[in-house]
Amino acid sequence: MSPPIEDRDLGFTEMLAELKKLGGKQITVGVHGTEGSELVKIATIHEFGTRAWRPSWKQAYFLAVQIVRTSHLDETGEWVERRTASGRRAHLHRDLKADEKALAFAIARKLRGRTLQIPERSFLRAPFDAARDKIQTALDRTIGQVIDNKVAADEALQQVAVGFLEPLFQKALLRVQPPNAPLTIALKKSSRPLVDSGRLRQSIRAVVGPARGAFETEGQP
Repeated sequence: MSPPIEDRDLGFTEMLAELKKLGGKQITVGVHGTEGSELVKIATIHEFGTRAWRPSWKQAYFLAVQIVRTSHLDETGEWVERRTASGRRAHLHRDLKADEKALAFAIARKLRGRTLQIPERSFLRAPFDAARDKIQTALDRTIGQVIDNKVAADEALQQVAVGFLEPLFQKALLRVQPPNAPLTIALKKSSRPLVDSGRLRQSIRAVVGPARGAFETEGQP
C-alpha cells in the first residue's frame, strides 16, 4: 500500500495571488493632474518644447504680466492667488501695482519682435531612457521579493515608486539642459532651467494604480 500523499502549500497560493496583483498594477511617473491644469501645461511645454514664434505686442504683454504675476510666492514657496482688498479674485492686469505694471511693460518691450521658442527640456522621457537598466533591475528585485514572500505586492510597488522612482526623476530635473536664455536668466537671476520655486520638481510623483487594460476585479478568480 502506497504511503499517503501530503499536499503542503508552503505559501505557493499566496505567492501566486500576490504575483497576480503585480500583473494588475502599474506605476506612472510624472506631473499628475487634469489635462488643462496650469502645472500640467507647464510640464508639457518644457517636456516637448514649443515651435518658434514672434509675439505681437498684446501677446508679449500677456507673457510679461504672467512673469510678473508668478513672482508672487508665499514664504513656503507656494503660488498664491492674488486677491484684492475686498477679497475678490484679482484681474491679471488691472490689479497690478504701478511698479509691477512698469516692470511688465519693460519685459514686454524686450519680448516683442523677438523670435521666441522654449526648447525641449525632457525631465521625464530622457531620464527614463538613461536609467532604463536601473529601473528594470529595481523591478526585477521587487518581483523576486514577492516570489520569496518577503513583501506584499502593494507594499513592494510603493517602495519602488516612492523610494526609488520619485527621487530619480526629481533629481534628474535639476540636471536638464539647455540652460535658460539670457532674458530668462535676467528675470529669474538663475541659469538653471525649470527650477524656480521648486513647485514643478515637488509635483513629480510616482503613483501606483491599476494597469491599463487590467480586467480583473476584486475577488475575481
